[in-house]
Amino acid sequence: MLKNSIVILGDSASMSTGMEKIMYPFRLAERPIWPANTKLINCSLPGITSADAAAFFFRNQKKFGTIQAVIIYLGNCDTMGTELRKGEFSVVKDRLKRLVKSPDGEHPKARLKNRLLYYTWNPLFDQDLEAPVSSHDFESNIAKVVAHCAKRSIPVCLIRPEANTLFPAGAGKGNFIFYHYLDLQYAASQKLMIEDQRFIQAMKAFEKGDFSAAAEQYVNILEKSGPLVSSLEFQTLVVHNYAISKAKLGEFKEAEYLLELLLKERNARKEIILYNLALIRREQEDAKAYREYLDKSFETDTSMYRVRNPYKSAIDKLSLRYSNATMVDMRELVETTDFIDHCHPLQNAQNKIADAIIDKLPAPLTKGDQILQIENHLFNPEYVEGNEAEFHSYFKSYTDLPPSEIEDLQKRLVSQLEKGVPAHQLQNMPQRFLEALDYHLCHPCFSKYLDILNVGPLRATDVGRFPEFIFARFLPPYLKAIESNAALYPLFNTEQKILRLSGEMKSILPERAQEWISDTPPDLDKETEVRWISNILTKVRATLATHLSKGNIIHERLISTIYWYFRETLRFGSHSRVSMRYERILLEQCAEALAVAAYLDQKHGRKLRSELDQLIAFLEETVSVHENYCSGFDQNKDCTKLLSDYDASLSELLKRLPQSLGTSHC
Repeated sequence: MLKNSIVILGDSASMSTGMEKIMYPFRLAERPIWPANTKLINCSLPGITSADAAAFFFRNQKKFGTIQAVIIYLGNCDTMGTELRKGEFSVVKDRLKRLVKSPDGEHPKARLKNRLLYYTWNPLFDQDLEAPVSSHDFESNIAKVVAHCAKRSIPVCLIRPEANTLFPAGAGKGNFIFYHYLDLQYAASQKLMIEDQRFIQAMKAFEKGDFSAAAEQYVNILEKSGPLVSSLEFQTLVVHNYAISKAKLGEFKEAEYLLELLLKERNARKEIILYNLALIRREQEDAKAYREYLDKSFETDTSMYRVRNPYKSAIDKLSLRYSNATMVDMRELVETTDFIDHCHPLQNAQNKIADAIIDKLPAPLTKGDQILQIENHLFNPEYVEGNEAEFHSYFKSYTDLPPSEIEDLQKRLVSQLEKGVPAHQLQNMPQRFLEALDYHLCHPCFSKYLDILNVGPLRATDVGRFPEFIFARFLPPYLKAIESNAALYPLFNTEQKILRLSGEMKSILPERAQEWISDTPPDLDKETEVRWISNILTKVRATLATHLSKGNIIHERLISTIYWYFRETLRFGSHSRVSMRYERILLEQCAEALAVAAYLDQKHGRKLRSELDQLIAFLEETVSVHENYCSGFDQNKDCTKLLSDYDASLSELLKRLPQSLGTSHC
C-alpha cells in the first residue's frame, strides 16, 4: 500500500546515501515526530538540475503515494556550466525526448566534447561549449512544481542555498590544475602531462618555493616558441602563472597589472584570475577590495557547483509568489566555516537545516511519534534529456561480464600466476578486469593478485565502474565476527570510528548487491590465511610509511576535490567533513586490513597480537594528528605555522612507525 510521503527534490546537497548518516534528510527522518504511515522519498543526486528534478517529479507521481509536503533544495548544479543545455522543462518536450531511442532500445547517452582529463593538458577544452541553466529557466522549473502543489494544497519548503565563497574558483573545469593559486602550495608537477616540459620545470620551481626560478622559466616559455605556441589558453596560462610567481615574491603591482590585462582576453579563466586578485589584495590588507574581488570571482564562476545570486533571488521570488511556499534561508544558518568543500555543509549545519525545515512544515505533519523510513530514488544527470536509466545502470556499477565469464577469468588468472607469469605479461585477460584488480591492490588487505583471489572477484560489482565495491562485499563478515568477539572488538577505539561497523560497510553497496554479502568469512586453508596475515602487516607498514612521508596534503586535497569527491561520496555521503583534508579512506582501509589480520590471527593461535596492538594504536594516533591539524586549518587565515607543525608531527610519526617484531607464525 502506498504511504503518505514527504518528497525531497535536490542535488548532492540533499543526498541520503553513504555510511555516515549526517545529511539533513537523515536528521529529519530520525526525529520521532512524524505521523504513522509516512515515508521520506528522496529524489536527490549529484549533477541534478531543476529541469531534471521537475521531469522526475512529474513523471513519477504514482510512485510518491499521497504527497504531504515537498522540500526543494536546488541551484548548485543549475549554476555550473555544461554542454547539456537542459533549459526549461516542459511536458511536451519531455514526452518527445523520451521517444528517442538507440538501436538497442536504450536512450543514447550524451557524448561530451569537453572532457576532464586528470592532470593532463586538454588543448580541445572550449569554454564556449558550456553554459549554466539560466536563472529564468531555473525559476520557471521550480515554479512548475510549486504551482502543481499549490493546486493540490501541498506545502512546499524552498531552501535558499549558500555555498563556500572561499573555495578555489574554477577548480572543476578544463585545465584548472595547471593554474597557480596564490593561497595554495601543493605538489602536482610529478603528475602533470603536458607537451612543453619547460612548463613542468616552472611548476616544480614554484612548488619548491623558488618563485624567481619559476618566473624566469615562464618568461622563457613566452620568449621562445614551443609545442603549444598556437594554444591561446596556454599563452594566457603562462602569463597568469608568471604573475602569481611575481605576487609570491611580493611584487604585487606587476602581478595585478598583468592579471587585469588578462581579464580582457576572451579565452581567459576569469574566475581564477579574479580569485587570485582577491588574494593579492588580502596580502596587502585591503579587506574591502579583497571581498569585492572574491565576490566577483564567485559570481563569475561556472566551473564548480556553487549557487550564485540570480538563482538565490529566484528562490526569494517564488517564496513570495506562492502562498503554499515557505523558505529556509541558509544565510541565517551557515557561515563560511561550515564548509570544507564547495557547497555541502558540515554536520552541525545539517542539523540546523533539519530544524529549520521542521519549523516551516505545517504543524499536523510534525505532531506524530514515528521516525521516517527513507526511500532513495536514484536516477541520472541526463534525466530531463529522456534518459531514465537507474543510477547504477547509468554509471555502470555492474560489469556486463556474466558470472560464468568472471569465474573463467579467475581460473585463467590463477593458472597463469601459478606458472610464474608476471602480472604485466598476463595473456587473454580483458583490460577492464585487470584494471579492477589493480584498483583492488590499493587496499592494504591485498599485496598481490593471489591475495585478491582469496575473496574475489566474484560478482558484477567487483569489476564494475566502482571496483571498490568489492571491499564493501567481502569485509562485512569479518567486521561482524569482530563485533561479536569480546577479545577482538576492544582492539579499535570506537570513538574515532576508524574501523566501520559491518552494517555501515554494507550500506555502501547498491541495494540489490547487498544479498551477495556472506554471513561468515571464507574458510581458507591455514597456510593461505597465515601467509595472508603476514602480507597484510607488511602492506600496512608500507602504506603508512608512504602516507606519512608525503606530509600534509591539505592544499592538494582542496584543489583536487573534483577528482575524488564523487567516489568518496559513495562511501561517506555528500556532507563536508574535516577528514576531506587528508587521506581518510586510505587510513580506514588500513584499519580494515588490520581487522582481517586480527580475526585470522586469533583463529590461528594469537601469535601476532602484540604486533597488531602496536600497529592499531599507531594508526589511531596518526588519525588523531590529522584530525587535530585539519580541524584547525582555516582558509581565511595564515596557516603557515600550523602546516609546518603538522608536517613536523607527521615526520615524527614516521620515525616511530612500528617495525615487525619478528614473531613467527610457524
